[in-house]
Amino acid sequence: MVRRGTGRTPSSPPARVSPPPLVPGCSACPVRTALEIGAGTGKATRLFARDGIAVTATEPDRAMLDELRTHVPAEVQRVRAAFEDGRPG
Repeated sequence: MVRRGTGRTPSSPPARVSPPPLVPGCSACPVRTALEIGAGTGKATRLFARDGIAVTATEPDRAMLDELRTHVPAEVQRVRAAFEDGRPG
């Protein structure tokens, strides 16, 4: 099924990632880096990288990390880690 007038299927990713501002009043600040936790196969990772954002993508599962490596550009830093492994501070 294609949405009328868009040429996109319902599961097509958006043309550009526009994350909401994390700090009120900072929506004009360009996003230059991103830490993606639980990157999976890299659907969002690819969108960030395509927009010129330097991405560090984490994935705790070794098989998923191997899959991620096949789908994202080489400049994306890929790390085997879980959110719970992070240390505050």
